Amino acid sequence: MKGVKMLKALRSKLQAEVEYSTANLDIYMDKSVGIGDHGDILGVVEGLVEEIATAVDKLNTVNGLIDDYTSIKVTAGKST
Repeated sequence: MKGVKMLKALRSKLQAEVEYSTANLDIYMDKSVGIGDHGDILGVVEGLVEEIATAVDKLNTVNGLIDDYTSIKVTAGKST
């Protein structure tokens, strides 16, 4: 069960990464006052989208692993 606990901790970390990058993206999209110092706005936005996509992809994988490990534990518990 420790493995599942580690996966759940990783899930929390990845969810926070998505929220963090999404909040920054919202600033670039909605609050033009905050982006005056950046010359390559599209590059920054692309980087934030890449961060979100990577975290979401990892999050989907971790969620699947949690489901797999949880169902293995339940199956193993019933057959014993």
